[in-house]
Amino acid sequence: MDCCLCSPIVSIFRPPRNTICGSCYEGARCILAITQQMESPLQEEAEKAKEHAQKGLSQAFNQLKHLKRLDDALVEKYNFVDALGIAFHQGLHTDVELVPNEGPSIHAHRIVMATKSPVFRNMFEADECKGPHTGSVSFSDMGHDQLKSLVEFLYSGSLSEDKIEQHGHALFIAADKYDIPFLRKTCETHISNTINPLNALDVLELATMCSATALKETAINAILRHQDEIIFSEKYESFALKNALLSVEVTKALLKDMKGKIAIQTKSTLKI
Repeated sequence: MDCCLCSPIVSIFRPPRNTICGSCYEGARCILAITQQMESPLQEEAEKAKEHAQKGLSQAFNQLKHLKRLDDALVEKYNFVDALGIAFHQGLHTDVELVPNEGPSIHAHRIVMATKSPVFRNMFEADECKGPHTGSVSFSDMGHDQLKSLVEFLYSGSLSEDKIEQHGHALFIAADKYDIPFLRKTCETHISNTINPLNALDVLELATMCSATALKETAINAILRHQDEIIFSEKYESFALKNALLSVEVTKALLKDMKGKIAIQTKSTLKI
């Protein structure tokens, strides 16, 4: 069907303005739905309904232009803040030495770290860190690469795929220990999206250690989906010996899942 919006026909020969194809119609509906979802949630339902009735694609286009301006401003702001990362990588005016459990020390700016973590702020208030260019803090639970990834995140708010893949679990523990919610959320999202039969037990241990309820539930559900592969493995035997209470939780979840399946089968049989 020819469309007054997307038709390749020369404009003077295009169909009337009220003739649009299904693709453009659905696209317009999606654009309106998205822009309406971005409205303030504090509006009364009646007011929202009245305003939405008066809005069309023109208003949606204006909103999208506004979002584009906001996005450009954020990019400009990010580029401005990124100068801190350059100062870190070049070692410009650093004033604290971070000592990992292995590998060379890392020099950073205490003000950056202190503003991102209340735990770090308390560390730097210690007497040994108050002198200029003389303070050092020991991180006995982290290696050089892990600690560097942590510090880079504090400066930039992001991690490369390689680093989060390699150090995600260690950084999740660090985020929990040093009270860095954004890093914790970033690591938890990655770990949750990469659970598989090989690491489900490790993730369950990690989630329990860090009191991550949602991640723990995700790990248990993964174990249930792959129960034959996981429960009868040698790894699960070692896991059960080290984590008696967790193995009990897994057993309860398995029994609950089994009862649910039996109930569904029973209902299906009765209907037949």
